[in-house]
Amino acid sequence: MIYTNEIIKKELEKKEKIRKKMKYLYIPLIVILLLGCSSIFFQKFIEKNKYINFFGYKTFIVLTGSMEPSINAGDLVIVKGAEKNNIKPGDVITYSVGNTEQTVTHRVTEIVEKNGKTYYKTKGDNNNSVDSELIQYENVLGTMSFKIGKLGLLVNALKTTGGIAAIALIIIIAWVYSSKKNDRILAREEIRKKYNICKYKKYGEDVNGAKQIC
Repeated sequence: MIYTNEIIKKELEKKEKIRKKMKYLYIPLIVILLLGCSSIFFQKFIEKNKYINFFGYKTFIVLTGSMEPSINAGDLVIVKGAEKNNIKPGDVITYSVGNTEQTVTHRVTEIVEKNGKTYYKTKGDNNNSVDSELIQYENVLGTMSFKIGKLGLLVNALKTTGGIAAIALIIIIAWVYSSKKNDRILAREEIRKKYNICKYKKYGEDVNGAKQIC
């Protein structure tokens, strides 16, 4: 292939379009990251919330394979608070264990009314038997709305200051790299023109008036 000035121009225009699209992607990512980090910091350290809430939804990271294959370890489950009467057998719920911050995401197999209170029998899809303890409604944090595969690993990193800084740094470096890429392409093409004149030679003429034996 002969790299004429016209072909080079088209290639540069194509790469410039890609660079502009990536620029529009990086800015929203940085804004979302900053807003998310600010919200996490405010809820965790100012309001002292046990669980982070985004517009009525809570996110939890699945740590075990008890719900496989429907939910895998490392998945992020998004749950929304549910009224007592709206929880049905077959629903996947996330509940707290006692008074701790430990949570479990399992499927409801049966609803039990006992001493005027509502309890739920639960079971992991991958477990052979139901859970030994009944779950009080007061411990239910919500029913699962949807899940995002393996995103829990990223969210877990965002919960630490070092993780937030590392991810923010990666995005900023990628943005800077993208913005400088076009300049590097132009410089590289100029060098190629200088030292590989025959490669850019047009039919019937020599580039820059230089006489070359090709």
